[in-house]
Amino acid sequence: MYRPVLVLGLIALVSLPAAAQGNRVGIGVSIEPLTRFAVIDQNGFSSLGFFTPSLYVPITLGQFRLEPEISYVRDAVSLNDETTANSRLRFVTGLFYYNQRSEANALYVGTRIGFARTAVSNAFSDDTASQIDFIFAPTLGGEHYFGDLSLGVESQVQYTRIGNVDEDSEVTRSQFLIRALFFARFHF
Repeated sequence: MYRPVLVLGLIALVSLPAAAQGNRVGIGVSIEPLTRFAVIDQNGFSSLGFFTPSLYVPITLGQFRLEPEISYVRDAVSLNDETTANSRLRFVTGLFYYNQRSEANALYVGTRIGFARTAVSNAFSDDTASQIDFIFAPTLGGEHYFGDLSLGVESQVQYTRIGNVDEDSEVTRSQFLIRALFFARFHF
């Protein structure tokens, strides 16, 4: 649990000089409607849970934007005093060409790249498993400014190379999906 706090602290430390040079730094959240994730462990156990909103730190440097993202979700199911849980920590960074179309409107295009760690504990078989997924998502988005607050939308074509629970496995799994996100960002 200390890793996400450490990562956010490092992002804040790196972004302070950017803010001092007149560039924009902020904090934001995204909401992704109707998206779920599935985790299947080596015993075929499946669990579903909703993605939580992600936290973003947009760092706009002239015509470029760097935007680290972090999210965490934990889902637990209890039956007869036995609990099965899965969790997913996602850390992705966006790198974009940023085009301020007017004082109130901006468009950006680029990619998000990172990883997600999924862990499953199955109380019924005393198994614990985890996997690391690689994420690559070409992205197009836009936002409208209301002073220091911006509201935006984003579309991604996300490719995920799903990690193996069993490190000795030669099975390769991947996933393509189209994501639509709604954003609220506050810029300092």
